[in-house]
Amino acid sequence: MYESYFPRFLEWCQETPGSLLEKSSDINWLDNLLMSWHVELRNRGLAQATANLALATARSFFRWNNVLLPRMSKETKTVRRYESNKIYTREEIARMAAVAKNHRDEAILLAEAHAAQREEVMSALRWGMVSKQILEGQNIVVVSIPAFLPDENDENANKGECDYKFAWGSEVTDLVEIMMQERASLGETIRPDSWLFRGYSSFRSRNPVRMRGDSDPVCLKGTAIGRIISDMAVRAGLQEYSKTPKTSRAVFHCHGFRRYLKHTIRQASKEIGIPIESDLLNYLLGHKLAYGGSYDHFNEDFIRSFYSKLESAISIKKVPTSLPVQAPSHEFDSLSLESVTLGDIAKLVRARQPH
Repeated sequence: MYESYFPRFLEWCQETPGSLLEKSSDINWLDNLLMSWHVELRNRGLAQATANLALATARSFFRWNNVLLPRMSKETKTVRRYESNKIYTREEIARMAAVAKNHRDEAILLAEAHAAQREEVMSALRWGMVSKQILEGQNIVVVSIPAFLPDENDENANKGECDYKFAWGSEVTDLVEIMMQERASLGETIRPDSWLFRGYSSFRSRNPVRMRGDSDPVCLKGTAIGRIISDMAVRAGLQEYSKTPKTSRAVFHCHGFRRYLKHTIRQASKEIGIPIESDLLNYLLGHKLAYGGSYDHFNEDFIRSFYSKLESAISIKKVPTSLPVQAPSHEFDSLSLESVTLGDIAKLVRARQPH
């Protein structure tokens, strides 16, 4: 971004880096120059967010040269124009689950419906974060997210940079256990640091190549998780797009589940008489709380008890659906976990291995 926008700024103002630093003692002149460029970019038809990015790039040059500028004007605040305010329904999510290609994709969808986590957090989850609870037979799994959650590049996937917990119910737990059994049956060595949701494609010369099931697992990227959610909405006949001047935005996407979950929990709390705190909802979504969350800590037992009361309200598989097309059957849905054998899994996986 710096190599793109800063030269354009220099060309527009007909200055050099050296001349700008010489004049940097006049902070008001410099701030007016930068804001004038921002206005010029908006007049050229650039989106608000793009003009803001260009402005921030130019300002970074002065910051790194110890020139203190005033805060960016409120005029640069980005206004959301094209995001849909749609609240998904349980029936719509159930229709999406019915057309999932495999247990991994269905587990991702239902985990989003139960927990509404950001794509980056879902991508960075490890088997060791949930394995103890699942193997102990816990139906409701509470996942602890540290302030620094390393992704595949050892960068922080936790946008809020705060410790928090989220949970999912038994239908997600069942799918995750079957998914891990499928992977083990293909020869993958499951370790505590294994990615919870793995990918099955690697890239060679920018072209995706199918990986063997027993190969070293790769992380399923957040962008891929977003595509999985969108593709299920398309196959279920639900996906819509809101038009923007240059592109379009999908109505069904991962972040929309955060609005859905808040609405669902609030409605359920009224129907069954459970008091709900806004701080608890924000905590479950990974938002920073007031005073750094010093006075609002929710332990694992509290969250599990809370979800046990809400599970019937957030369950997706019990919702009847009317599909426009014939949905692929999930052969394991009618089986208990104890009755699933490695032979059954291997037979099904050959036809349903994730892409």
